[in-house]
Amino acid sequence: MNAKKVKLKKNSTTILNCFQRKNVKQIAFCLRLYGFSVVPLVKVKDKFIPKGEWKLLQTNPIPLELVKSYFEDADGVGIVTGNDCIVIDVDDPFLFNSFYPIESSKKSVV
Repeated sequence: MNAKKVKLKKNSTTILNCFQRKNVKQIAFCLRLYGFSVVPLVKVKDKFIPKGEWKLLQTNPIPLELVKSYFEDADGVGIVTGNDCIVIDVDDPFLFNSFYPIESSKKSVV
């Protein structure tokens, strides 16, 4: 696995590309660093549910320095939507690709 290092001018912080990692805490930290409001998820009977109340996170994201502790026992990462974050749920990758071609949208990060 070749993880690329990304230099973020916003924070002057070098991090590993979080989408090439399998560590829930690190993925949550990277997503929060990029400005997303993240929610710890736990697995209950084959379903992922929020760990605790998440509505407050719509307006008050977890502070960056607390993300790793919030995700200590998390099984997954949720992203709070609304407030300029829109999600389109498509279950068929072929249909999604015909709507929004993935290959044409990829950009290399230097």
